[in-house]
Amino acid sequence: MKRIIFLFLLISSFIYAETDLNVEISSFIGISLSNFSYLYNENEAFFKANTKLSEDINFFGSFGINYTPYPLSETSSKDMLENSSYLYPLTIYLDEAYVSANNFVFDGLDFVVGKQRISWGKADKVNPTDVLNPQDLSKITDLGRKIPLFAFNFTYYFPFLNDYGVQFVWEPYQGQSILPVRFIEEKLTSRIKEKISESVTSVDIDENWTGEVKYPEFNLTNSTLAGKIFGKVFGFDFSINVARRQNDIPYISEIYLENSNAINFPSMSETNVTVLSKSYKMAYHKETEIGFDLEKDWGIFVNRCELAIFIPDEVKTTTYTTVKTPIPFPPTTIVTNITNEEVILKEPYVKWIIGLDKNFDGGWYINFQIAHGLFMERGYKEEKLQDYFTFNIEKGFFDDKLKFKLFGIANTDNFIDKFKDNDIIKSFIDNSAIMGNFEIVYSPIMGLDFKAGICGIDGKGKATLTSYKEYDMFYLEVSSSF
Repeated sequence: MKRIIFLFLLISSFIYAETDLNVEISSFIGISLSNFSYLYNENEAFFKANTKLSEDINFFGSFGINYTPYPLSETSSKDMLENSSYLYPLTIYLDEAYVSANNFVFDGLDFVVGKQRISWGKADKVNPTDVLNPQDLSKITDLGRKIPLFAFNFTYYFPFLNDYGVQFVWEPYQGQSILPVRFIEEKLTSRIKEKISESVTSVDIDENWTGEVKYPEFNLTNSTLAGKIFGKVFGFDFSINVARRQNDIPYISEIYLENSNAINFPSMSETNVTVLSKSYKMAYHKETEIGFDLEKDWGIFVNRCELAIFIPDEVKTTTYTTVKTPIPFPPTTIVTNITNEEVILKEPYVKWIIGLDKNFDGGWYINFQIAHGLFMERGYKEEKLQDYFTFNIEKGFFDDKLKFKLFGIANTDNFIDKFKDNDIIKSFIDNSAIMGNFEIVYSPIMGLDFKAGICGIDGKGKATLTSYKEYDMFYLEVSSSF
């Protein structure tokens, strides 16, 4: 009865309050340029409500509906015919829901509680200091998406210092990122093959892995605590932050291999290894992040800088290998079990980004950034920090009803080290990747957009974007808000 009364009072408060309703609908289709398969087929709708409960208290709620048809193989289980969710997969989820209060308890203190997106940093999309929400890396054309989390968010503005304040955030539980696991498995396969090849003639290994993830326990010790001080001095907007959190991207904690050795008897000149089975376990680690960001409008352009120092707890990967070696005389098989423990994270590492952008007369917009370290990179081996050069050029026509956009990323595994090699040009070509994206946007009326674009990716070596080579595509998107 108490719950019913509370729900009735809550609904009544919204009915008599000032409420703005908004609906956003989008449909995105990405078609592979190599085999014309669907790389993406996402249909999404967001229903948003912004309610003013009083002069200083507001409520914002948003829930989403996602329809993404899963690709079905030519031969599938009969259960798919009996369960409509296989053929018509529909997901309904709460995106954001929070209450915000200005001048909470006393003047100058703002308080937001609920599932929310807390944005830190000033760079465009790639923000090394923006660590309070997990990454959503499911779409290559939008790597800046984040997942809202439940949080208590306090911001206090100093009464005698204009533009200065402090922010404190507590997230009771750190969420997990959404990322394509196959990219992790590709790097793991390459790493295992490279390691075994050091001592044998040849290695036979495919890219089919069995994996599982151990999620952090749902308790207070795995919560996120973060604080920030911000202000403005000599025209520079700045902030300094610190966060203690669980990293939202998992690492490989355990590897299980079963190998078969084929030795060329009696010369013993060749040893061929076949990986019969392989699996892995993933886990999450804790870290401390210390960040700094700076922004300045110079008139001719706006300059933004970010730097984040990550201090991880010690992280280890343990590899369990079972080696079977057939011996012809006498006919037998020798089984050897090997356990190898390796520290993969211990030392601090630094990510940074420097960028500038400018809106010009005539509908032109230009953005350029240099970044060291992307989302999934943590400063070790296959996750070592790499360098990225990005640019974004836009031109609008007819009061921005028609826009042409050109976006590109050049990626190399280590820009400075390339100049130390004897053949600098060859070193760049063999260890770099590039992504180009051209898009046309037509907005006949406010709130309605039609997009068409083409995306091409190519690369070699260990450059991170090389893993996305199969994502060359043509895409279409229709979005509307009202």
